[in-house]
Amino acid sequence: MKRHEATCGAMRRHVEVAAGERNQFDWKRFNLDKWGTKANELLANYSSWKAYCDGLAAGTVFESTFALAHHFQLQAANTSDATLAPNVVITPIAFRTRNKTDLQRRLHQMHLQTPTKSTGLLPDDSDPEEIRNLVNHQTKDEQIVNTALVNFLSALTLRSGLPNHWTLHRKSFKAYFTHASFEARTDGYLEDTKPDGKIRALIEVKAVARERKRKAICMQEAAQMVAWIRSHPDRGGCLNLPGRRVHVSQDRHEIYITIAEYNGDYIDYLEKDTSSDVYLTMHELVHGIQVS
Repeated sequence: MKRHEATCGAMRRHVEVAAGERNQFDWKRFNLDKWGTKANELLANYSSWKAYCDGLAAGTVFESTFALAHHFQLQAANTSDATLAPNVVITPIAFRTRNKTDLQRRLHQMHLQTPTKSTGLLPDDSDPEEIRNLVNHQTKDEQIVNTALVNFLSALTLRSGLPNHWTLHRKSFKAYFTHASFEARTDGYLEDTKPDGKIRALIEVKAVARERKRKAICMQEAAQMVAWIRSHPDRGGCLNLPGRRVHVSQDRHEIYITIAEYNGDYIDYLEKDTSSDVYLTMHELVHGIQVS
């Protein structure tokens, strides 16, 4: 097991990745086996899916619903930008100078934000516009990867008949605690089509292979998941059923599915800001896209 822990005042996360999980998705563990069967049935009768798979094998883009996705996947496989644009900004809440200074020291040690040159914290006089400029930035290569992933996911679910759709919109989640708050912005998400519907999954992309920046990427995704749970706890709702908090990520040419596992005690911990030995576990599964 690979474990990354970070503690800051009222927030503590535990992230673990089981190596054995990366090879095969355990549908039953997350009570998703009926959905797996349904997905396989849909794909078996989806002519565009067959054309896409044949195109991957032939090394060419065949005409199908997946044509644009395959086109951008080929571009994504050739990206080389190792810059990690920050999607998480941590800001201490000013209440006492001594406590704020101590908080800044601890936040620096967390390395939740992962730009190549930033310290990971904005100065105390940072304004909202400065924060927005920082987290809204995407490199050119990341935009290519983002386009590839959203096109692929949209083509994949187009015939599902489900009342949801994938979007490139970069949504912000804000998590507030006693001594600090942070804002995490995603690279897209799956949302219900009805007004005021729920967000069902988060999207995160990087132009660099995950193994080159694994710790930074995992920490950023964990922070996004914490912010999503904290800002949309959905108590008693379907989002807290097993396997329903999902990250879909693409790092260069590889797609990862990460499922968050937690319980009601963890939501209490985030909301009430009390000490508790509860954790959020991120189960990572990987699928490499072969585009040549």
